[in-house]
Formats: sequence, C-alpha cells, structure tokens
Amino acid sequence: MIPACLVLGFGLLGARYPDISMGFYLSQSANTTLETLSETRPELSLLLEVIFKANGLGMIMSGILAVFIILFTFRKGKRWSVPALGIAGGIGFIEKSFLRL
Repeated sequence: MIPACLVLGFGLLGARYPDISMGFYLSQSANTTLETLSETRPELSLLLEVIFKANGLGMIMSGILAVFIILFTFRKGKRWSVPALGIAGGIGFIEKSFLRL
C-alpha cells in the first residue's frame, strides 16, 4: 500500500509542479536551464511542460488504480488482483522509461 500511495503522491507533485523535474532533466541532459530554454525556445518549453504534466497524470492514474486494487480486490482474495498490480506497476515503469529517450 505504501508504494501505491507514494506513486500517487509523486504523481500529484509531478502534475502540479512539473518545473522541478523539468529543471533536473534539462540540466542533466541538455546542460541548460529552464529559464534559458523559456527565453530562447518558448514553444519547446511549453511542450516539455505538457509532457511532464501528462507524466504526472499517468502516475496519478496508476496510483489510484493500485490503491483501489489493494483496498478492494486484493484483500478479498481475488486471483486476478496480483497480476493486475503487476500491470499497473508496469505501466508506471514504461511511462518513466519513455521520458529517458
């Protein structure tokens, strides 16, 4: 339950404040800052903001799905709940790996 709540919390942070993770990725991959990118290429800055907000929304959806699976089906002993939790975690992993491209 703790990892599902953490995914949900980090998703809320990522959707509300995408600048935090955008600044980190820009400094690590492109050796630039968010302010410099906003001044030189505002359309690219807006596109990155939308992508990072969408990533946060995806994490929120994965977290909500995992919380509901744990609260309702896993505790009732449904057999499909364990593979469903693996799929929900896999969605979050795949989404994070696409950001590294």
